[in-house]
Amino acid sequence: MKTKHKLHIYLFLFFLLPLSILAQQHEKDSLFGIWLDTTLTSHQRLDAFNKVLKTDEIRLNTDNIDTLYSEVYKAIALAKNTGKGHLTPKFLNFATTYQIYEMDSLELGCETAEKTMDKALEHKDYFIIMMISRQLLNKRCLEANSKYSEASVINILDTIKKQLSSDIELLEYNKILAVYHTQRLNFHEALTAHRKVVEFHKNLDTISTTMSYSLQIMGIVHMRSGNYSEAYTYMKQSISINKTLKNTLSLGSNYVDITNVSIGLENYDEAFHYNDTAIAVLKEQANCEDPFYITLTQKARILSLQNFHQEALELLFEYEDYYNKPNMPSILNYSFYYVVFATVYFGLKNYSKAITSAKKSLEYTKYSKGSSYLANEKINYKILYQSWEKLGNYANSLKAYKNYVEAKDSMAMLFNSQKVTSLELENIFQKERYTDSLNVAKKMLANELEFQQKLKK
Repeated sequence: MKTKHKLHIYLFLFFLLPLSILAQQHEKDSLFGIWLDTTLTSHQRLDAFNKVLKTDEIRLNTDNIDTLYSEVYKAIALAKNTGKGHLTPKFLNFATTYQIYEMDSLELGCETAEKTMDKALEHKDYFIIMMISRQLLNKRCLEANSKYSEASVINILDTIKKQLSSDIELLEYNKILAVYHTQRLNFHEALTAHRKVVEFHKNLDTISTTMSYSLQIMGIVHMRSGNYSEAYTYMKQSISINKTLKNTLSLGSNYVDITNVSIGLENYDEAFHYNDTAIAVLKEQANCEDPFYITLTQKARILSLQNFHQEALELLFEYEDYYNKPNMPSILNYSFYYVVFATVYFGLKNYSKAITSAKKSLEYTKYSKGSSYLANEKINYKILYQSWEKLGNYANSLKAYKNYVEAKDSMAMLFNSQKVTSLELENIFQKERYTDSLNVAKKMLANELEFQQKLKK
């Protein structure tokens, strides 16, 4: 995804606001024109520049952004020299955004972010404190040794929370926490924040890409927890919002996720429908090669689950060249591609090739322990222990089985033990977790005894 797209998705941009009332008194017909008019008072010019930077989610064309940035430090200097220092946090926040996402200058942007936070704290500008916290909590800024540590930024956010009263302020606060905890796989905290984002949108009677994203993440968390019906509900709500907003790129992502949910529900006809829709949407999008090929791999997986293993294998080979090109696709994409190969070969009873493919997939899962990687890891080890067993290699089968149980437990720990499903799932998991634990323990014991007996033969 290009940086300009990132800027639009993750940050509030700034746009030129027409001011017809003042336009009749000046030759310039825009607020920016008023700012440029040095015959006006400093108060008038700064007031105009401040309104130019009105926060909104409307996209600004590049020329306007460049023009604004060329003047922002002049505005900061004028504000400082005329007793309008309370405007500087807002101006600096815009400069930070531009430097990181338009200039792609991380070092400069993070340095400006620190100054922005300094000034925002000085002037108790809570909205800008929240806005700049997004940047300071970005791993790229944290890795650049910002003077504001991760813990200190979270502490600042906790401190100002009691000062926030409006739904708009609280919405912004929870948006920051939702993204922060999602990135760090703190699923209980993430789910709580995402739910509040949705609630505040409803209170404000509005929808946005942020609301659809929160619903999508809530759906993913429930899907990984095995609660597919709840996940399906959230996914459908997210799709509805993105259709209304005509957010095509997000819709493509929605359809990929709801395909996985449909697979979990074993509704393969619907899974095919959503998968075909995802393919059609992503095929038309620029810079979406990785997601597009994931949807093709997803289709092969659905075919294999319906026992059309040969058709699935042919589809996987159709785009094999994509995975052999110099510019390597994402690690997760590789991992998923080969785990589906392993699934298909196992279905074809070609256990040696199933083992080779599963091992190749595992080479990529070792680079991360996120939920998607763990899901692939679990499938890989299941295929390995079953394939080794079919080939009569019970020693390797036992090792793979133990790894499978460990991966399965890691998934449970990642989602269930953090109470990610909150109150709406608490009673379900209270009952099922105990039963599942007993079943797993019994199965492990029975399998291990069986393997030990085979080893002695």
